[in-house]
Amino acid sequence: MSVFLKKLFFLFLTYKLNSQRIAVSQFQDYCSMTAFASRDVMVAEEKVKISIKSVNHKVLKLQIRHPGSGSFEEELRKTIVSKLNRGTVYLSVEVEEGDAVDKGYLSWLEHCQKENLPQPSWGDYFARMQVAPGLMVDFDKHQEDIKGSLMEVLEDFKLSALSEGKRLLEFVDSYLNQLISSLALIKEKIPEIHEQKINAYKKRTAQLVHELDSELKDDLLKECGLLLEKLDVQEEIDRLSTHFDHFKQSLYQEHKGGKYLDFLCQEIGREINTLSNKSQSAYVSEVCVGMKAELEKIREQVQNLA
Repeated sequence: MSVFLKKLFFLFLTYKLNSQRIAVSQFQDYCSMTAFASRDVMVAEEKVKISIKSVNHKVLKLQIRHPGSGSFEEELRKTIVSKLNRGTVYLSVEVEEGDAVDKGYLSWLEHCQKENLPQPSWGDYFARMQVAPGLMVDFDKHQEDIKGSLMEVLEDFKLSALSEGKRLLEFVDSYLNQLISSLALIKEKIPEIHEQKINAYKKRTAQLVHELDSELKDDLLKECGLLLEKLDVQEEIDRLSTHFDHFKQSLYQEHKGGKYLDFLCQEIGREINTLSNKSQSAYVSEVCVGMKAELEKIREQVQNLA
């Protein structure tokens, strides 16, 4: 096949892929595990900053920083678990510094006077603030207010995760189309490769037949038949096509989660390796190397999807 015909075939294949794309206008709602959201809210007339950020992780792992009690942290934990299922999530609830510092010191000073405690200095107050910032607000007393604000921050966080997830899926879909195109090129080339192998075996067998007795000739022909059978890669091609179909279905029609897509990537990788080894073709091996590179790009993205 000439270079011109190869380019024409590739353009036609690209057109078919775009025209036959599954008839769904939107990706499924996959969330990226890398996201961020933050809000400033008023609690007890003080400015409190609630921020959430996350990175990818196999399970849900929470790290919470706040100046409240253990029961307050438990409420925060329950709220987050009800909304998220994977990733390392960092939650911070703290009072913004500013006028609150003066009020906080005066409030603590008044508290010490009522309880007949030693009068604290500004140094005592700032030392206490460094250990547990935000002590001027009774967080346990305002749990419901903070939980309500946290739910709003979580909604912002989910929107951020969805937006980033859709952006990642666009990359994944593009890389997957490259894999499908590469597999089509291999399918188109396989008959020519098999014909070359068969002719090479015929030529070599014809040379050996004259040197062997009848019994060894039969054994030789059987071995040649087995070798040709091992060169058949149609099973690997069919399995790869099936995996690609399942991948597309998961992107567009049925949400199965990032773990499922990562598992599919592992299966696709195994089939590509088998295809490259069985084909005994430099051309197929070269195309498979490119497919592995595209597959690695996909894995990097899906491992960040929940």
